[in-house]
Amino acid sequence: MPAVGDFDGDGRADLALPSYRGETRDSAAVRPGVREGLVGAEPTVTFSRSVFLAD
Repeated sequence: MPAVGDFDGDGRADLALPSYRGETRDSAAVRPGVREGLVGAEPTVTFSRSVFLAD
């Protein structure tokens, strides 16, 4: 589920998008807010969420 918040502390809403590709191959990307209502085309950070899903 996408999440919106000011993840980098610049006062603009950023967008976090998960990508599910299987039990161990998934990722999340955070796209920065660039103007009101718009986010950047490229994510500022991407990471695997598998470490958080491990049993």
